[in-house]
Amino acid sequence: MELTGDAARFGITIPLDDFASLALRHSKTDINTAGVEDEGRRLVRADFPENMCAEYVRSVSRWGGYSGVGGRVIKGNTPSAISEALRHANVALQTASPDLESALRVVNRLKGLGTPSFASKHLRFLAPRLCPVFDDYLRVLLPYSFGPRGYAAWAEDCSVLAAALTRRRAVNPWPGRDGDWYAADVEAAIYQWARNRR
Repeated sequence: MELTGDAARFGITIPLDDFASLALRHSKTDINTAGVEDEGRRLVRADFPENMCAEYVRSVSRWGGYSGVGGRVIKGNTPSAISEALRHANVALQTASPDLESALRVVNRLKGLGTPSFASKHLRFLAPRLCPVFDDYLRVLLPYSFGPRGYAAWAEDCSVLAAALTRRRAVNPWPGRDGDWYAADVEAAIYQWARNRR
């Protein structure tokens, strides 16, 4: 990514002044985002009990527009395997130097999840400050490889841009941010930019 004084370039160019309105439009379209983020925070605090992990997988899959993915993951994996994958991913994300490649790899191992699109959606709700979504729709627009290494590079660029938007005091419509921008918020705005051009 190239970040100039007034725009971000990822192979596409988006003026920095557009991010607030794009994020606002996305927040009005995907109204359950804050609820699933709350669920992710509760899951982390509870240390990934199996019953909560199953509901989390269902919620993230519904949010992602394919509730059947949640059913496939729950049917294709033991409750303990789902819990352990999410717990290990969270550990990789909470270190002093977060390892997004490892986090994505461990979630990608779950059967029925699909890689890396729905795996990245699960990471997004465990750690929205660090983790954007990287799905097929964004893959065709952006210059990142569609795997763990490309995901980590995409997430790093989203974090850099989030810090720049925070410094600019760009208005962030997502609740609970206190003026900060997260990697997930940047991705939401870019996704909205892409959706506007369909």
